[in-house]
Amino acid sequence: LQQLQGFFVAMKTPDITPVELESAQRSFEQSLLGSLAHPVSMIEMTHNFKTIFGAEADNSMVARALQISQEVTVDDLNEECARLFADPWPLTLGVGNVTKAQLRL
Repeated sequence: LQQLQGFFVAMKTPDITPVELESAQRSFEQSLLGSLAHPVSMIEMTHNFKTIFGAEADNSMVARALQISQEVTVDDLNEECARLFADPWPLTLGVGNVTKAQLRL
């Protein structure tokens, strides 16, 4: 649990840099465009878009996904991390059929 707590503390202020963001955006773009070359990957991607975007999912969703990824800023990411990983961190742990326990780190 101490390692998990350390992870949450680190994610609260990850200080993502423009270089890291640009690298992630390029990786996303390559992955997205690469999936267009494989029929199975394209079917999976289309299914994912329909799950995420619902009825509005169509052939333009690839271009829209690329546009959204390019609009993300370093400030957006760091602010969202601060919001998502803010105290307290409620966790529910369970193993098999053992009763789950609520933990606060």
